[in-house]
Amino acid sequence: MIKFKYSFPEGFSNKLKNSNFLKNALLHQKAVYAEMMDQCQISSNFYSALFSESFLLSLIFCSPKNLSRKINEVYENYPLLADRFNPYFNFRSYDLNFDVSLIKSKTITDRNSVFALKAKFIIELGKIRNEKSSILSNYFYVELINATTPTKIYHVCCRIRNIHLGISATPKVVRNKYPLWFHKLEKIFNYEALRAELGQEIIESSSLEICPYCNKRDIETTLGRNVIARADLDHFYPKSKYPFLATTLYNLIPACNFCNQKFKKSIDTYLKNMHPLIAGTRGYRVFSFAPLLDKPPLINLSGCAKFNNNIILFELEAEYQKGSIKREYISMNDKFELLKGIYGPNFEQFINTKENIVTMFDIGGKRNTHNTSLYKFRLDTFSHLTNKNYRN
Repeated sequence: MIKFKYSFPEGFSNKLKNSNFLKNALLHQKAVYAEMMDQCQISSNFYSALFSESFLLSLIFCSPKNLSRKINEVYENYPLLADRFNPYFNFRSYDLNFDVSLIKSKTITDRNSVFALKAKFIIELGKIRNEKSSILSNYFYVELINATTPTKIYHVCCRIRNIHLGISATPKVVRNKYPLWFHKLEKIFNYEALRAELGQEIIESSSLEICPYCNKRDIETTLGRNVIARADLDHFYPKSKYPFLATTLYNLIPACNFCNQKFKKSIDTYLKNMHPLIAGTRGYRVFSFAPLLDKPPLINLSGCAKFNNNIILFELEAEYQKGSIKREYISMNDKFELLKGIYGPNFEQFINTKENIVTMFDIGGKRNTHNTSLYKFRLDTFSHLTNKNYRN
C-alpha cells in the first residue's frame, strides 16, 4: 500500500462549491427532502440535518481520518439508512453468531439445538426491531417465526448470521419496503456528475502514476482522437454500502482497473483495511524471500493487520508470484552478485553511494513509489540483498 496525499490546486474548493455538480446536488437534496416529508412517518425534523447544505459540504470535504467517524455518525443517527444499505451496522452488536459446524440441521439429534437457536435469534431480532426501527430484522423475525423444520430454521439463521458478520447485504425482496426517497440518494451524491466535471482534476491532484493498492499497474489517461480513456477512481468505502460518501473527495482513490473492478469491487473495507490517504508501508519491508534450490525464491508479503487484509483483498500474493516479478528479482540479484565480484572489498562503499544505487539498480533519483511500477518491490529486494532497510 502506497500512501499519498491530494494536493488540490488553488481555488479548487471554490470551483467545486460553484460547480454544476454541487448546484444539482443541492436541488435534488431539496426535492428529496420534500418527497421524504410526504412519505416518511418519522418527523421531518429527524432528517433535517441530513438534508442541510452544511452537512452535504461536510461530507464532500471530510478528511481521510474522519471518514470512519462520519460513517458512524450517519448510521448511528439514521439506523434505517444502515438497515437498507449496510445492515451490518445494526446487527453487529447483537448476539446473532453461532458455530455452523456444531449444528447439523438435518439430523434429529440436533433438533433441540436448532430450536434453541431459533428462540435466541427471535429475542435478538426483536431487540433490533425495537431499538433500531429495523425493517430487515422484522423481515427475518417473521421468516423465523414461520420456519418450523430444523432445516428451514437453520438456513434462516445462517442468513441472519451472514448479515451480522457483514458478508451479506439487505435482500432484494426487502429493499422495496423502505421509503422511496432512499433510492434517490444517488441523485444527491451523484458520483458520475462529479466525475464528469472534476474527475480528471482529482486524479491529477494525487500525483499518482502507479496504482497505490498494488504499486504495479499504471494509472493513466489517454486523450485519444475518438476516445478518452480515464483512470479508475475507486470508492475506498464502497458507495453501494455508504451512498453518502459517493462524492467525498477523500473517499476517492485513483486505482488500476484490476484492483478496483476485479479485486476490490464493492467489498466493505470499514475499519479492516489500510487507507492509502491515511497510512502506507513505507516504514517497513513488505516483501521477504524464501530461497529455493535452482529456482526463483518464493516471494512472501506481510505487514500490519490492516495491510495483511489488503494483501488478501487485492490478491497481492498472486500478483507477486508471477514469473515477471521473479525475473525482476533474479535480475537484481545477478547484478548485485556481479558488482560484488567486480568491486570486491570496495563493494560496501560502492552500494553506500546514492548515485551508484540510482545508476545500477534504478532506485532513487526521480523514481519513487508514486511514479515507478514495482518500486516498493525493488526497494525491499535491495534491502534483502544488502541486509539493510531502504525506504526511499
